[in-house]
This record gives sequence, structure tokens and C-alpha cells, in this order.
Amino acid sequence: MKVYDVCIVGGGPAALSTLSAIHSPYSLDGTTMTPAQQECVWRNIRKSPKKLSVCVIDSNTFWLESWNSNFKILGITHLRSPALAHPDLFDPNALLSFAIKNNREDELLESGCFEIKSLLALGQSQIGLWKLPSTRLFADFCFELAKSPDLPHDFVGRSYVSDITKHN
Repeated sequence: MKVYDVCIVGGGPAALSTLSAIHSPYSLDGTTMTPAQQECVWRNIRKSPKKLSVCVIDSNTFWLESWNSNFKILGITHLRSPALAHPDLFDPNALLSFAIKNNREDELLESGCFEIKSLLALGQSQIGLWKLPSTRLFADFCFELAKSPDLPHDFVGRSYVSDITKHN
């Protein structure tokens, strides 16, 4: 039996966000860690370039299978969340860049946020990050992200977790 450093249960967008956070050396939590704790973590990251071994366990056969099915059944064509809310923790522009790179900008629905004066100062509304992505665009972006060599993991589909044991 293979032993992993981290096991993520579920294969939806939150699981992909978790996978991205695990592999991002920039995901230190500055809100709850003291500066001394942050420095200790950074010291360990610099000492050990080894990435954590991660498995993702889901009852479905591939990433976002339930998510896609539910959105299709409900007839949801676009997300309520803007393009800046996506699972790539490191790059807030990643979904917008994916749409542009793949000539799919027409799948970004204007949310109207660029008209709200209080949001204009943020800049994100001016470059399209407040647009609403189509569910297909979001899913394709997530599949691409999950295949990234920067996020190594084993996806164990058609499985479930019945017990977790800590190994020393």
C-alpha cells in the first residue's frame, strides 16, 4: 500500500484549490501564523525541495465529475463567481489568461461590476477579472490545472475513504 503525505477527499473545485495550495510555496497563512512560525516553515521549505506526495480520492472517475453533472442538470451556464475566483492559488489571472490563450473570451459574461464606482479602484474590474466564466470554460481550466506538472498527485477515482491512519 502506498503511503502519501497528504490525502484530499473529493474531486471538486475546493479539492483542486487545496492541491494548488499544498504545492505553492507562497501559501503561508500570514493571518494566523506568527512571524517566527512563518520563518520556521520557510526554512523547512528551503531545506527540502521535495514536493509532498498527494493523493486525491473521489467516488467519481475524474476531476469535477459531480460538479459538471450537477451544473448540467440544473442548467447553469455561467458561474456566479467572477473569473478571479478559481482554484489556481498562485495566479489570480490564470482563468482569464486561459480564456484569452484559447480564444474563449466570448465565454466570459459581463457582470456589471465594472460600472460600480467603488470597484473601479481595484483594477480587477477593468481587466475582466469580474466577468463570469461559463461552466465549460471553468471546467476546462480546472482540467488543465489538474494536469499541470506543478501539481503532482495521484487521482484515485471510484474510491472512498473508510479509515485514516497516521504513519510515523
